Amino acid sequence: MAKKELLSKISENLQKGLNIELVFGEIKEVKNRQILPVSTVAYGLGGGNSKQEEDDSAQGGGGGLTNRPLGIFEFDDVETRFKPVYSFKQILILLGMLLLFWSKILKSK
Repeated sequence: MAKKELLSKISENLQKGLNIELVFGEIKEVKNRQILPVSTVAYGLGGGNSKQEEDDSAQGGGGGLTNRPLGIFEFDDVETRFKPVYSFKQILILLGMLLLFWSKILKSK
């Protein structure tokens, strides 16, 4: 496959797959409130080629996509709120920082 065709195919697939619905989910109605999920999306692409001799060449490429939930927007007749989603890793980091801070305070007394 020629480089131009490959880049064109990658571009087409990205246009089909990457859209606003990856960041903002579908609005759901729950107990007279509307809920809108929100996430963060990151993607990367890479590729390269090598030519060692006239007949010996290699090509390769790849990519990846991550989608991590951030929280939800909650709408009702009175207000709009954002409720964040915390991961287990974030909670462990926060607890570790609190324990470290607490131990420093106890040692200084």
